[in-house]
Amino acid sequence: MRARILHIIDSSNFIDYVKATYEINNYENSYSTYSDIDLNLLREHFDIIIIHFLRKEYAPLLSGQYFKVSKIIWTIWGADAFQLGRYFNLHLMPQTRKQRFLNEFSRGLYRGLSNSVRTLAPKLFDYQMMFQRQISCIKKINNVITLAPGDDFELKKHYGLKANSYHLNYLDPIFMNSVSTKFNEGNNILLGNSAEYTNNHYEAIEVLSKLKLLNRKVIIPVSYGDQTNIKAVEKHAKEKLGNKAMVLTGFMPFGEYVELLNTCEISIMPHIRQQALGNIVKLIFNGSHLYLNKKSNIYKFLVSKGFIVSTLEDLVTIKTLPLENKETNRALVEKFFGKEHIHEKTTKIISEVLNN
Repeated sequence: MRARILHIIDSSNFIDYVKATYEINNYENSYSTYSDIDLNLLREHFDIIIIHFLRKEYAPLLSGQYFKVSKIIWTIWGADAFQLGRYFNLHLMPQTRKQRFLNEFSRGLYRGLSNSVRTLAPKLFDYQMMFQRQISCIKKINNVITLAPGDDFELKKHYGLKANSYHLNYLDPIFMNSVSTKFNEGNNILLGNSAEYTNNHYEAIEVLSKLKLLNRKVIIPVSYGDQTNIKAVEKHAKEKLGNKAMVLTGFMPFGEYVELLNTCEISIMPHIRQQALGNIVKLIFNGSHLYLNKKSNIYKFLVSKGFIVSTLEDLVTIKTLPLENKETNRALVEKFFGKEHIHEKTTKIISEVLNN
């Protein structure tokens, strides 16, 4: 009998990635938002439930009354875990932390004081009802999938997570079939993926301001994320980089955006926490020289698999990758993020959870 899997996912933009990962012959997949689920029918209709982004509202699902909790898997996206109190400012570098402090006071005294309290005593905010409900859900989870190995360590240390941990990356639909793509052409630099503080823009901009950029543009997408930070990043980039800064504050047509990214042979992702992994994989595949935060689990994972990537501290001169290195990285992307490898890992995880 084929395993019946229910995927709970709120983001319709991401459904193609979930389908690419789990649409394997021996699975019968269904997709739903939590609000559309009849809890009383779950036990009868499904063998496994996979939650793609955990919300505090899911507490009834994790009570064990409607479905075996041992057959539920939570795929940690990042924001669904790292919004908790202890993580406030934890993944920010010093200059970014300072800028957040200034930005919040610019929004009013109350916002500034609240930011100060959260900075000094982040654990206190875990006692708020919304965080307590989220922590309660985390404690009940039996199985987690991380997109970068190690994303579960802090949850186990501080938040009572006792789950079996698995590592699995979503399969990008572009890797469903063999892809013939040219390497990126152009000499521009990509910095970050959003206006969230966890991009640590300010440290990266400082590093870039000391380099000879020549005719390179620094492309900084900040079209979504913290609204106050959008203006602050744009101001700082213009002050430090002048007309070399190309700050994208609005949404571009997808095709135009892809074309712009294809001009970037250098990419800087200074995140400490896991985010933008899909973009990172595409950039590596397309031959971009990737500079990451040395503390990030993504950086540690990529290095452990032999990828040729660098750290922000290595950015003392601008170096593109030679063709040989680009080809090595592309081969590794196909090996570790390609259909065969991802489907093999998917099958193993589903089998283990079913048999536990």
